[in-house]
Amino acid sequence: MKLIRLPLSALKISGQGACDFLHSVCTNDVKGLKPGEGMGAAFLDRFGKVIAISSIHNMNGHYFIISDAAAHKPLMEHLKPSPLDKCVVEDLSGTHISFSSIWCAKRGEIIEGEFSGVKTIEMGNCFIDRSDFLVPKEVAEDFWVLAHEKGTAEDYEAYMTGKGLPEHGKDYDGTYMVLELGLDNIISHTKGCYTGQEIVARMRAYGGEVPRKIVRVQGHVKKGEKLFMNGKEAGFVTSAAGGFGIATAKKGFFDKGTELMTEGGKVVVV
Repeated sequence: MKLIRLPLSALKISGQGACDFLHSVCTNDVKGLKPGEGMGAAFLDRFGKVIAISSIHNMNGHYFIISDAAAHKPLMEHLKPSPLDKCVVEDLSGTHISFSSIWCAKRGEIIEGEFSGVKTIEMGNCFIDRSDFLVPKEVAEDFWVLAHEKGTAEDYEAYMTGKGLPEHGKDYDGTYMVLELGLDNIISHTKGCYTGQEIVARMRAYGGEVPRKIVRVQGHVKKGEKLFMNGKEAGFVTSAAGGFGIATAKKGFFDKGTELMTEGGKVVVV
């Protein structure tokens, strides 16, 4: 297990109406999420554009929302409940430090522990096998110092890229639609209304056709380089590490097994 000091967006939503509020503003079925479990979901604006993809954890009385650090500000602006919603959204970045460990967690699992007499929380990320820790600031430095094995930013980059999980602010931004992210199991098509639902339903009704999609490519690619097929521009690479890349591919070029060419003449496979 490699522990990495990784900035994340960590929000707590509590109060009588927390479940109903979350259910109404994200793409997945929060009402069906049992205490002690987690699920992946997306938060969208009214045009169906992605604000954040997040792991949502039911802590049996409140919820934790874990997202990429770059999504923190727009997500905080989006999650502003009214008094009628009967819930409170708290930013935990002022009181906790976030860490992640790679190659170890059961997805969605929640483990409440203790370090130096202070409560810590470990949550299995809902998209890849990664644990996300929330550690109170007063013990965070000791928690880091005593880590059995420390990872680097390069370790994390290679792991995320190899798994094909796009990162906010690097692989996608607020111009992307949720169906363009290439992620499974983050949308409930039976839960009813939520912000952006009409756009998602309309796209699904037309066969889920999207003009572009984020894909994982295998091969030696460089961040920022363009991809081609038969002389036509097919997409561009946003992350690259360890013989894999994350890329945005245009329609007609993102099916699994598609062979594309880099600017340097190397073949990569979707």
